[in-house]
Amino acid sequence: MQKEQWSESEIQLRCGKLSSRKGKELAADGLVVIQEWLPGADRLSADILGKDAARVELAFGKHGLTEASCSSCPSLGSYDKSCKHIAAALYAVRQREQGMPRAAAQNGGADADHGDHADHADQGERLHRSEKQTEPVPAALANVMAAFTNRQRADSALIRPALFDQRETLGMRLKFQPRVMRETLLLAVSLNVFVEGGWQPIYRLRSFLERVTEGRAATITRRSAYDPERHRFAEGTAALIRQLGRIVSTEKLLRSEADGLNGLRREELLEIPPAEWPSLSRLAEVCSEARLRQGEHEQSFAPDRTGSMGISFELSSGLKGGGVLAAEGLDELLVLDAYGIVLQRGKLHECGGEICGRLAALQQLFRASSNAGISLNRDQLEELSRHVLPGLGRLAEVRLSGSMAERIEHPPLKAKLYLDRVRDRLLADLEFQYGEEMFRPFQQEERRATGKLLVRDCEKEYDILELMGEGRMSLTERGCFLDGEEDEFHFLYTVLPRLEEFVQVYATTAVKTRLHVQAQPPIIRVYPDERTDWLEFRFELDGVPESEIRAVLLSLEEKRPYYRLRNGSLLPLQSEAYQEMIRYINETGFTYADKTSYGYRMPAPAGVPLLEAAASSPVVHTSEQAKQLLQTLKGAGQANYPLPAQLDDVMRDYQKAGYQWMKTLAAYRFGGILADEMGLGKTLQAIAFMMSLLPEIRAERRPVLVVCPSSLVYNWAAELERFAPNMRVLIPDGAKKERLRKLDSIKEVDIVVASYPQLRLDGEAYAAYPYTALILDEAQSIKNESTLTAKAVTQVSAEYKFALTGTPVENHAADLWSIFHAVFPRLLGSKKQFEELRREELAARVRPFLLRRLKSSVLAELPDKIETLQSAELLPEQKKLYAAYLVQLQQETLKHIDKDELEQNRIRILAGITRLRQICGHPGLFVEDYAGGSAKLEQLVGLVKDALESGRRPLVFSQFTTMLGIIRRRLEDSGLDCFQLDGSTPVRDRVPMCRRFNEGERDVFLLSLKAGGTGLNLTGADTVILYDLWWNPAVEQQAMDRAHRMGQKRVVHVIRLLARGTIEAKMHQLQQRKQGLMEELVQPGGMESDGLSDAELRELLGLAGQ
Repeated sequence: MQKEQWSESEIQLRCGKLSSRKGKELAADGLVVIQEWLPGADRLSADILGKDAARVELAFGKHGLTEASCSSCPSLGSYDKSCKHIAAALYAVRQREQGMPRAAAQNGGADADHGDHADHADQGERLHRSEKQTEPVPAALANVMAAFTNRQRADSALIRPALFDQRETLGMRLKFQPRVMRETLLLAVSLNVFVEGGWQPIYRLRSFLERVTEGRAATITRRSAYDPERHRFAEGTAALIRQLGRIVSTEKLLRSEADGLNGLRREELLEIPPAEWPSLSRLAEVCSEARLRQGEHEQSFAPDRTGSMGISFELSSGLKGGGVLAAEGLDELLVLDAYGIVLQRGKLHECGGEICGRLAALQQLFRASSNAGISLNRDQLEELSRHVLPGLGRLAEVRLSGSMAERIEHPPLKAKLYLDRVRDRLLADLEFQYGEEMFRPFQQEERRATGKLLVRDCEKEYDILELMGEGRMSLTERGCFLDGEEDEFHFLYTVLPRLEEFVQVYATTAVKTRLHVQAQPPIIRVYPDERTDWLEFRFELDGVPESEIRAVLLSLEEKRPYYRLRNGSLLPLQSEAYQEMIRYINETGFTYADKTSYGYRMPAPAGVPLLEAAASSPVVHTSEQAKQLLQTLKGAGQANYPLPAQLDDVMRDYQKAGYQWMKTLAAYRFGGILADEMGLGKTLQAIAFMMSLLPEIRAERRPVLVVCPSSLVYNWAAELERFAPNMRVLIPDGAKKERLRKLDSIKEVDIVVASYPQLRLDGEAYAAYPYTALILDEAQSIKNESTLTAKAVTQVSAEYKFALTGTPVENHAADLWSIFHAVFPRLLGSKKQFEELRREELAARVRPFLLRRLKSSVLAELPDKIETLQSAELLPEQKKLYAAYLVQLQQETLKHIDKDELEQNRIRILAGITRLRQICGHPGLFVEDYAGGSAKLEQLVGLVKDALESGRRPLVFSQFTTMLGIIRRRLEDSGLDCFQLDGSTPVRDRVPMCRRFNEGERDVFLLSLKAGGTGLNLTGADTVILYDLWWNPAVEQQAMDRAHRMGQKRVVHVIRLLARGTIEAKMHQLQQRKQGLMEELVQPGGMESDGLSDAELRELLGLAGQ
């Protein structure tokens, strides 16, 4: 290839100006990674990085480029220009041949050591230049991109699912074998391939693993190489190679060139660090190609965990009362104690470090002896029988020959512990008894000679002594003792129960009564005090006087392990029951002021969540009165208070439930927040509550005060006139003097409606009167408790207080506290107490006193509308047409942008956009003799069939009448009967057609958006499919409302269809990003897309930034 062949004009001629410009930008930004390239080679491949990633393949001949293909840009039929990805690859090759700084490259050859060094040098040169100028930033970015994509390519090459992987599987065999390095016995592994009738190891194993795990090609033998694009490993082998690659990386990081071990390494072996062995062995165990080799022995990797290694020992009598210990099979074991394994004739035994250590010590002992056995004198024999034989018997078979079997005794161990308390000291003594033999470990004793060899249970003795050591005992000549109270409690409560598993305990009465043992677990009894409206939490501790309960609770709160009662006994506080009790105390948020001599007390509203928590706590016993309170509040909406008769037929069921909830809380003098979603009728529920108070209002001559935003004052008056015409309403408006004059007659009215500003200005006047109830509408207006308005609200005195708001929390949780502080201050306490509550505690506390229903929660009366988006991938023939039209429209738009003629040619561009949308729906809408299919049409047919099989009835909307005809023919070919309504349908036929469909006639109703979008009732349908997007979502909303309207009894499912990666997807993104798309994209009286800005047109056509 000649340099002049890669001139910029040549690339523009092949790819077109637009694609060339974009390709040049990709190359300049360092987003081209050349995978396989050698100067003069006839083929190369390159990866284009970024959000529009692609793989490009280029082929060259004598006269330059002969073939170019792109994975994401198919051929465009008559359009003969190459895409921006191919242009980017050509620019990158041009830069390479001219010796310019390249963006990023990977030499994919099997032997690329020199290429690696060149890359490193090139990176160093770029780094040096970057200190002086900013130009190499794209190259530096390329390094970053390559670093990330290398890992992605490596992972893809190694772990790509085999189901979709068409690459050839390379046969590899991994062999594990022992190796000695610097007198250290290690395990090593080799990777072997089958060549010329036998398995041969890969010579440069570390280099191979390093390149494979980086996703690069690598040499296997002189005649073969691994190529990640053509080869893969079996699943188990791939996992092992990944792990071995990590070992190589760590070894490379920690080992320097000057390390003396480098000269000892064998290139075909990789030593395995002991720390890596547990995870590596698990992978090898499930890999069918893993082998274990020891000398001439080789077999599959299958660890033996039974502990049986076929070795045995024999103890026989020796001279002068001594003995001889012989071993069989011990010399066949190869102990790798660093790994916790033993090799035996190619078989692997997993033993653990302790057993390996014992085996290694035994081997060392027998190697030191020149005789067949180990001769032991009498003292050595006694030590061996005491310390070694018990463990040796668990390790292997031990045979006793001749008179030795008669000399050795093995009676069971009986351990005894004696405890006493003298002068505030705990005294202890320990005995180990074997038959008639007695040993006191804390005292020096001479054992009498019997001629017998006693095998003692040393491990059990060590366990007992170790526990005694944990008990913090001090040793004397006659035993052990403890001095301090805390150490004594620790021993008696924590250590002694564990010792009792091994020893028989003999304790005096002074010791037995030192710990206070409770026959009954502690409990908390909860009951309401009806006189004070408080909840009482009484603690009952078995055997603890009521006068000491407060002190016990204090010890619990201070997390002390025990409490010393006045009689000197120690009461343990670490039992599960006491821990549950302290958890309950911590979760309740009790304050110091709530404490009593027997427990706690708190206002009933704040204590309601505690009653709920009590149901799951084993230490809390709730009285019947407390249970009744809880059940009443939990079922507040199901109460049976009389409803004002004139509203019985007006209110919906959920509104009646809201009224019952308000009445229930009011009965206990509790406040609350009615936080229903907007549009569910909070005002009507509050009016019903006020009407129920009318006898009390007039008897006490105390009206209800309704406070709302200024804009809603007269709306409240109108609603009251509509639903409660017999209630007298006062609106104290006008100048200050006039407002105060009107307030003078407050006792003569039933309801006072005031605005928040009026309450703020005339706060003292309003606070001077008592009210039956206070209703705060749009209560988020007082979310800031420091404002004068919020302070004025808190000064109002009322028997019942409720807040109405659809947004009880706008910014943060403190909004909720401000509202409750106005209507129910006892619930959350002070601001400081509120801030100490955890989120879940806050939710539990407010739950009974905040009622919020969403439209979705009252589906029985207001069916929900579920909207989903489903996308389809264009079929190949659709893609070709779409790409060709898109490029043509992009180039034409760019031409007008360059000449500032976009506005004059807007109609033309919008027509082109419509063509793109029609290709997404079905190219047959305007392409004559189109014989291909449509992805969206096939998806639609599937959706319609699924809907009908599920008993649902669909409406299908399209803005193109011709599209409706195509859909109808396709559905009828599938045996489905359809109604079709569009602009050509006579007006007199439309309503009867809808009635017939609602009555169950035919399967599907096809409608055009304009003709079928308004004025029709199609509640017989419960599925709405929008086949193509409309610029104005208000039109789509009207189409949905044909089915989602009063009279609909089922949930309506709305499905939008769009073609993935096309202008439809960008239209949807534009709709989602903008609120009020009607006003922003559609000018009143103008065309449907007149409101599209130049920037939005560029975005829709993928020309942003042009």
